[in-house]
Amino acid sequence: MSNDEQILSQEEIESLIKAHSEEKKEDSVSNKESEVKSNKSGESTSKNSDLLSPEEIDALGEVGNISMGSAATTLSDLLNQKVNITSPRVWFTTKKELIESFTDPYLIIKVDFIEGLKGFNILLVKVEDALIIADLMMDGEGKPTSKELSDIEISAASEAMNMMIGAAATSLSQLFNKPVNISPPESMVIEKDTKLEDIMPELTSDENLVVVSFKMTIGDLVDTELMQGVSLETAKEKAALLWGDVQKSITEDTSQEIATPQMADGHDEKAQSESTTTSAAAGMLNANLAQDPSVQTVPNLDLILDIPLKVSVVLGRTKKHIKEVLNMGPGTLVELDTMVDEPVEILVNGVLVAEGEVVAVNENFGVKITNIISPIERIKRLTK
Repeated sequence: MSNDEQILSQEEIESLIKAHSEEKKEDSVSNKESEVKSNKSGESTSKNSDLLSPEEIDALGEVGNISMGSAATTLSDLLNQKVNITSPRVWFTTKKELIESFTDPYLIIKVDFIEGLKGFNILLVKVEDALIIADLMMDGEGKPTSKELSDIEISAASEAMNMMIGAAATSLSQLFNKPVNISPPESMVIEKDTKLEDIMPELTSDENLVVVSFKMTIGDLVDTELMQGVSLETAKEKAALLWGDVQKSITEDTSQEIATPQMADGHDEKAQSESTTTSAAAGMLNANLAQDPSVQTVPNLDLILDIPLKVSVVLGRTKKHIKEVLNMGPGTLVELDTMVDEPVEILVNGVLVAEGEVVAVNENFGVKITNIISPIERIKRLTK
């Protein structure tokens, strides 16, 4: 090939420049479209977040922690496997958006509240995870050979999830100090070809749903996301009941202390009132449960006394950028947000249950419990 043949003509050069210019223009248009979609998504999220106040969202997270903690304990007993759930995540969607987001088949269990609360409660889990639960329920090893749920396996998985919802309803009854009863469960497998109108037909496609999701592990067999959904009305009612109990407790205890005389050792009325209010709020829930005969209790408690629980002690927390984490190495000092003399947090299955202080026992470290955290105290901490 000669040198003349290797040199581009003026027409060829202009053609390449024009093609490059058009390509950049297309990329710019594509980026703008992506930004518009992102903005629309952000607006949608902002709009949905207005459906519930931050206090109501916090309350729903706490209710989910308590109710699904009981459900996980029940499932652990049924399957004879260690079951862990993480702290909940509260988000908003609609029936249509939720169903269309599924890329895998799901098993959905729905119950209606017939006493204590209004509305319904749904529990959703992937079919592949439901197969493992069903196999364990039928004394298997959690290694199903089939990839589809038969009628028997649907019944087994539905029974396990029904027991979980029942345990959650019992914990709600105790938490709200009123009976909470549910209807018999309805189960359904949602697949790609399932019509939207066939799924919970009593709900419109654009009806708002509040979803509380958890990461759930079952031994080393299942690592999945468990979703619990309720209507917006039910979510608001749960939050109102929980916050109502807290506010009522604090108001009643404060009013009782207004007329308290000054103590002989010089402490004033305000200090005495604050001390009594805190202790009364901490003990209110347990006292009400013991005195109210209408509250349901968990039967056969002895059956779950030997279930192992994961106890963690948190010295403190901090937030770091990815760049900072990647630069960490031996000898790096990480500063926590907890003071040296502050109590450490004691978590059971990821739920804060107590505070304590680190002690040395022989040649080992231990933690001495100094304060038990009641559900009421956990709610009060959310407002700080």
